[in-house]
Amino acid sequence: MTLDSRSTSIPCLETGQRQRARNRKRLRALARGSREKGSWKKNVKVNARVKAKVKAKVKAKVNAKVNAKVNAKVNTMVNARVNARVNAKSKREEERGGERGEREGAREEMREEMSTKTVNVEEDESQHRWADSQESVVHDDTVCGYSKNPADPNRYDPGNWNGLFEG
Repeated sequence: MTLDSRSTSIPCLETGQRQRARNRKRLRALARGSREKGSWKKNVKVNARVKAKVKAKVKAKVNAKVNAKVNAKVNTMVNARVNARVNAKSKREEERGGERGEREGAREEMREEMSTKTVNVEEDESQHRWADSQESVVHDDTVCGYSKNPADPNRYDPGNWNGLFEG
């Protein structure tokens, strides 16, 4: 018999219970050392995370203070510009206010004159007349027929029907 055929008799090549127990012990010892190294690495990682969080909080506080100051300055500048524009506009309106008020008063007087004239001017001449609004319709019955006023409900006289609509 050769050595290859009798492998079980060679003590270093044994795969029995004792060999397996030795292998387990060796693996546990190796694992214990690597576990210790791993815990050290974990501690370093945890410390780095904690430091990063603290730095982030400090940066956030500093940035918040700086942003608040910058925003306050910008807001005061913008508000000053807006207030200046508003004040200038109100001053211009105050200066023009007298002129504008006079113009509007004159326009109102003209409107009143025109509305009273259209109702009262042709009263003596016995012609049909219309007021300036639909609510105050004044119709003179002495003259009947075609009316050029589009607000007239009797625009087309049914008494003179020739089949054609005028206007």
